Amino acid sequence: MLDKGLGGDEMGERVRLVIDGVDGRVHHIEMDAARAEDVGRGMIVAAGSAPAGPRAADRNIIDVAGKEGVYRPSLHLERARAAIDRLGGDPEAFVRSHVRRLEALRRAGHAERIDADHWRVPADLVERGQAYDLARDRANLRISILSPTGLDSQIGHDGATWLDRELASPSRTRPANTGFGREVTEAMERRRHSLVNMGHAVRLEDGRIRVSKDFIANLERAEVTRVAKPWPLNVG
Repeated sequence: MLDKGLGGDEMGERVRLVIDGVDGRVHHIEMDAARAEDVGRGMIVAAGSAPAGPRAADRNIIDVAGKEGVYRPSLHLERARAAIDRLGGDPEAFVRSHVRRLEALRRAGHAERIDADHWRVPADLVERGQAYDLARDRANLRISILSPTGLDSQIGHDGATWLDRELASPSRTRPANTGFGREVTEAMERRRHSLVNMGHAVRLEDGRIRVSKDFIANLERAEVTRVAKPWPLNVG
C-alpha cells in the first residue's frame, strides 16, 4: 500500500504513525522508534509486512564514509543540500535521521562515534543494519520511504519523482476516489500537464496526454547535469 506519512509521537521506545492511505482510509501504526526514525511528516511511504531489505540510509552512510570508513554529517549535508532544497525538503532533518540511525547502530555495536562530526563505520554496515532490523522487528512491519517530499513539491519538479514512477508503472496501485487517494489522482493529472510544459509529454488531439517512454531517464539525466554545474562565484 502506498501511503502518506504524517509523522509520529514518541511513546518511550515506541512511536505511533498516522498514515493517510491511497485506499482513502486513515491507518494507525505503532512500532519501535528505531524502525520509524527516518520517517517524517508529509513523506510518501509504503507500509506493510515484508522481509526487511537494506536501508537507503545505511547505503547513504557508506557512500559518504567512502574508503576511509568515516561518516561525516557535515559532508553529507553539503552533498545533499542542493537536491533536497529543490524538492522543498529539509536537508538538516534528512542528515539528522542518518545520525539517529547511526546512534541506534552504535548502541548495538555496529558503529563508533569518534566525535560530533565523525563516525567510524564498518564496510559491511548495510548487511549489519539489515540483520539488526530483522532482529528488532520480529513482525517484519516495514515503513519504506518512497519520496522524502509530498505531492505538491513533486508536481512542478524538474527531476524524476515518485509521481513519475507511478505514472510509468503498469502495475501501480489504483487510488480510491476519497481522501489521499483522490489527492494522488489529482496530483498525477497536474504532473502530466507539467511534463507537457517541460517537453517530456505531448497532448494528443483528443485531449489525452502521452508521456515519452524514456521520460524518467531524461528527467534523471537533466537533474544530474544540473546538480553537477558549478555554483557562480562573486570574487571581490
